[in-house]
Amino acid sequence: MLEKLAMWGEARSQCASAILVGVLVFIICMIRLVWLVILPDIELIKFVPDDAFYYLILAKNFALEQRWTFDGYAPASGFHLLWAYLLAGVYFVFPHIDWQSMFIVAGVAGSIAFSAAAYFVTVIVTRLAGGAAIYGVFFVFFGSASIIQPALMMETPFAMFFAAALFFIVFCSGPLVGGRLMLLGASIGIMGMLSRSDFGLLPLVMFCVAAFVVRDSGKARLALSALLGAIIGLIIVVAHTYWLSGELAPASAQMKNHWAQVDGMSFKPGYEILLALVLPFLKAGQWEWQAQFGTLLLLACLGVALYVSLIHHNRKDILGVYVSAGVVIVGYLLFYRHNGALQVWYAGAFLVPFSILTGISLSVAGRRWPVPVACMVFGVAAYSLSLSMKAPWQWQSSMLRGGIYLKEHPVDGQVGAWNAGIISYFSQQPIVNLDGLVNDDVLEYAKTGRLSDYVALRRIDYIMDFPIMLSGFFSESHGYGDGKLLACMSQEYVIPASTAAGEFGGKLTLYRIRGGCLR
Repeated sequence: MLEKLAMWGEARSQCASAILVGVLVFIICMIRLVWLVILPDIELIKFVPDDAFYYLILAKNFALEQRWTFDGYAPASGFHLLWAYLLAGVYFVFPHIDWQSMFIVAGVAGSIAFSAAAYFVTVIVTRLAGGAAIYGVFFVFFGSASIIQPALMMETPFAMFFAAALFFIVFCSGPLVGGRLMLLGASIGIMGMLSRSDFGLLPLVMFCVAAFVVRDSGKARLALSALLGAIIGLIIVVAHTYWLSGELAPASAQMKNHWAQVDGMSFKPGYEILLALVLPFLKAGQWEWQAQFGTLLLLACLGVALYVSLIHHNRKDILGVYVSAGVVIVGYLLFYRHNGALQVWYAGAFLVPFSILTGISLSVAGRRWPVPVACMVFGVAAYSLSLSMKAPWQWQSSMLRGGIYLKEHPVDGQVGAWNAGIISYFSQQPIVNLDGLVNDDVLEYAKTGRLSDYVALRRIDYIMDFPIMLSGFFSESHGYGDGKLLACMSQEYVIPASTAAGEFGGKLTLYRIRGGCLR
């Protein structure tokens, strides 16, 4: 009886800790969200990626026209279904909602999902490795690459929520596995796959670990139900893509794979994103020493977690979580070699498994040296939070100005852009996306070096973008490396930038395609 009371008390304590973490994460996210909302548009735009405006335009066009298209003409399959349809639902109910209001709606929803993920991770690590494991959750979730996720207006927080929920039900649900729990696992597999199309790696790894490493039939059945759900989700995604474009894979995924092949299929971009969860001060141009230091930290984290799993606790459930989290991280690093357009929101794929490993790693040190560990963790969290207040995309203020310029000075002809989201949204006119992320028609032209033919076919008379897009890797990978398109472009107007940081390899420029040059 006393043993049962003690176990009940410990479970209550773990639940209270998890609730505290979830609430604290939500409060910090909301404070940051409020701080962002009160910024003027010219400053707020620096915190929201251009890709988020792809989502807004696609969702609005679908809500109003029942077509997934960015420019009103070409089909677009380059989006994740759950987030896109949620945004379309908001536009269906509130067709005239402005972008600041949508930012608030998306930010609150993302904060709830992000905080729920933190709650589940905290429950997992405290049950498996004790209350001191909470330090690892704080360390990762309050990192500068993590805390920004809810306010990016992207799908990442929802994918994180489903990943954390899946870890929880597979490894913390107890020995009895009933039909309802398996149905829940299948539902998480489906929704996770709809939230991000690479989610299926997680239940696949969990099933293999549960079946062949820890050899737990109950966990294996739960993971299998989630895997079957993910397969159903994959079928839905493929069917949806085929319905839109007649292709089995989204054109955006094919385009990113093409860019990766041109760039050499490197592990470096994905590894840099993983390191950003360890090193909040990670900056481009400092790769060599930061990679060495970050790699040592990662190896230390994995080593201590393995020690906790095999020696300190000697429990199969911790080993199962450890192997699953580690293999998933490696799996995503391998998978993202094929993606030539990795961005900070891809950190969401690593965040849940890495926070679990970090929580297990810090559990021993947190018990033995609670004060130094707490000071270290909260010091890094405070520093990371201050970094999250610095705008990551300074040059997007020029893109907002460019969109407003086109709205106030409409040109006589069609406009194209590689970075088209913000420009199109604020110009309130269709802009042809030239990099193929939200324009399926561009794919074959870009891959075969014939983008100039597509520009002529669509009768594009103007291009607005940064000069850096006209040379080097961009011209080769985007299909205009032969110089034909560039030879036909002349500078029409330069959008003034408020600071040098507002320039992305030069000032945003409106170029004119000389009449008849491409035709």
